[in-house]
Amino acid sequence: MHNVGGKEWDQWNQNMRKILVDSQVKDADACANGSWDPTRDRWASRGGRVMMTSLAALTLEVHYRYLPAFKTDNDNKAAQEAKQ
Repeated sequence: MHNVGGKEWDQWNQNMRKILVDSQVKDADACANGSWDPTRDRWASRGGRVMMTSLAALTLEVHYRYLPAFKTDNDNKAAQEAKQ
């Protein structure tokens, strides 16, 4: 979805960010603070807390780290300049 972009990507990304941030462990005294609990996902029993936290972190960072496959740096710069 990130590669295609558009309103569908924006909506999915906003919803996913909310779900992930809301489901993150927020107990400053717990060793698991900042991670994601593997009991909340039916597939997590295979990979555990490390897999859940890795996938959540990658999902949250995808649009910061990678350009959409169909755009170039110049396209993004031009769009940002047009907004200013």
